[in-house]
Amino acid sequence: VFKSITKWNSRVTRAEEIPETVHEAMRQLKTGRPRPVELEIPPDTLTATGDMDIIPSQEYPRSTAELSDIQAAAQLLAEARKPLIIAGGGTLLAEASQALLALAEFIQAPVMTTPQAKGIIPEDHQLAVGAHYALVGPSKHVVPESDLILAVGTRLLVRDAKIKSYQKVIHIDVDAGVLGKNHKTSIGIEADARAALSQLLQELQAVSSPKPSRREEIAGYRRAFIQELRELAPQQVDIIEILRKRLDPDAIVVAGITNIGNWSHLAYPVSQPRTYVTSSYFGTLGYAFPTALGAKVARPQQQVVALCGDGGFMYNVQELSTAVQHGIHVLALVFNNNSYGASEWHQTHDYKGRYIGTDLHNPDFVKLAESFGAVGMRTETQGFDASLQEALAANAPVVLEVLLPNLMPPFHLI
Repeated sequence: VFKSITKWNSRVTRAEEIPETVHEAMRQLKTGRPRPVELEIPPDTLTATGDMDIIPSQEYPRSTAELSDIQAAAQLLAEARKPLIIAGGGTLLAEASQALLALAEFIQAPVMTTPQAKGIIPEDHQLAVGAHYALVGPSKHVVPESDLILAVGTRLLVRDAKIKSYQKVIHIDVDAGVLGKNHKTSIGIEADARAALSQLLQELQAVSSPKPSRREEIAGYRRAFIQELRELAPQQVDIIEILRKRLDPDAIVVAGITNIGNWSHLAYPVSQPRTYVTSSYFGTLGYAFPTALGAKVARPQQQVVALCGDGGFMYNVQELSTAVQHGIHVLALVFNNNSYGASEWHQTHDYKGRYIGTDLHNPDFVKLAESFGAVGMRTETQGFDASLQEALAANAPVVLEVLLPNLMPPFHLI
């Protein structure tokens, strides 16, 4: 079975065979297109001892696009009157910020991102129209007006992006499996995002001129989106605006699976790559606080804030011990509605109030934080600004509990 599904397979039976076999497995991974490699090591072999050399780290070359694909894509972009760029998390992984912005400016395309790509271009840039998440975002404003969509580093799972048959789609991704999977493409390009965008710009510069400014039109898309946010979630937007006002431009925000975290995907403006962290499409409850600890260790000079719900924070509350023991000064904002709020909202509005498993009996979060040796604070939404400033000034791990009612999430609109 393994031989039928893998490009290369081997079985190690003696410990001394491990080093060379692993080296060969790595060589197989580097040849041609990536395919699975299966290396089987029996348990008794793993308990044996042997000598081996540590394989040094390597920089693998970026996969570039086929010239014919680039030329065809450049021709479509040159002919387009109103192109749109949808950027996903793959652009961040490829460090494609400069290449993306340069191309967007050349073709004067508005840039809409997924939450995973927030910060790939500054969200106050004149071409940025915002991030799209769940059922909310600029898609409904900008997609219908676009004659060509350039999707980069994304699975293109924009739920309400009703792409019409007459709209052309150029899809760039390093994973060929996503090309054309969720939307029919005119051109699918398997390549690294940064490499392909650089190739595209170079080809465009050779065959066309920069497009005229669409500044006012794009500003209109952004204003419509912001107005929609304020109408749908005024309380959440107020909290998020205070957060943005008080944090440094390079502060790292880890948005947990909680109401304020979900709305931050849409309402929290990000100006730099890798300063906004999500669990992507996994929806991993409880990941925010430990992830923030790791971010702070990696970037000790930057503010790091975890946006947690009361339920999610309790998944990893023991990591307060780690924060205090190692002096990791992270701010955990615990938004407390005494429930698994999104599920309770769903039960309230779609299941006629038939509740099960969503009520929480929480501890006193202030006393809990203090019992670990961290700073514990509590506020209602009216005092959030002053409490946030105090929490950010503390030279210690801080838990700031924010009391708020259960609010509508962006994926359960009413």
